[in-house]
Amino acid sequence: MLTSLAEKVEKVVALKTAHDKVSKELAEYKEEFQSLKNQDVTVLHLKDKIASMEEERAEQVAAAVEEEHKAIQKVFVEKQEKEKSKEETTDSGHLGR
Repeated sequence: MLTSLAEKVEKVVALKTAHDKVSKELAEYKEEFQSLKNQDVTVLHLKDKIASMEEERAEQVAAAVEEEHKAIQKVFVEKQEKEKSKEETTDSGHLGR
């Protein structure tokens, strides 16, 4: 009977040890899972931020291109006006002769 009781105590101690080990592993897995969830949230946040920055940059580039286009048009119009004025001056000089 004493031997039977000692065997039962050994089994209970072994089960307790196994339970503690599994509980510790479960806690570690929970911690790792939470860390992975946090990383996932961070990745999603960063993806959103990248998309926003890409959109902002595209708008800045479009605005810069539009501004440069207007500047080039202005220079072109000014050159055309000078050329027209030069031709008118030349034409009026030929009429006076």
